Amino acid sequence: MHPPEQEDRGAASEASPSRPARPTYIGIHARDENTQILYVSSGCRQGVGFTPEYVMKQRAVDFIADEYDSSDYARVYASKTGTNPLTQEEEDDDEANAYVMYINLKTASGTPVLTRLTSFKCDNCVIYIGMSFPEIPPPQRHELEVQMLDGAMRRKNIT
Repeated sequence: MHPPEQEDRGAASEASPSRPARPTYIGIHARDENTQILYVSSGCRQGVGFTPEYVMKQRAVDFIADEYDSSDYARVYASKTGTNPLTQEEEDDDEANAYVMYINLKTASGTPVLTRLTSFKCDNCVIYIGMSFPEIPPPQRHELEVQMLDGAMRRKNIT
């Protein structure tokens, strides 16, 4: 006989519905207006249907299937430098180093797929984790909506 708390947990897990598989992959692209893809894991084949070899010959902005200007994506990672009035030294005024955004990406089949990108801004590149939601119809997106993970969890719309 099992302790009551173990029996309860077992019953709850049997009743919970299974979650659909979410194709997930990681990648790295250049942190400039070109957004050349430098690396992508093999999971991109399940996420967007392309081989890593094909993807690494492309730019990240080439896969954006939304209506807004795809260069908006590159501007998210642009450095904002300025001069500190106290020290007269140039400083990087970036507001955050981690971002979450939902983007419709082009796929090999031609049907866009809703993808959540969690990205981390480095000095010269962007490291991202893409998670595709193929079971959700891709919504129409007219602007890039970005959530900055900077402690305040602010939202920013790039138009």
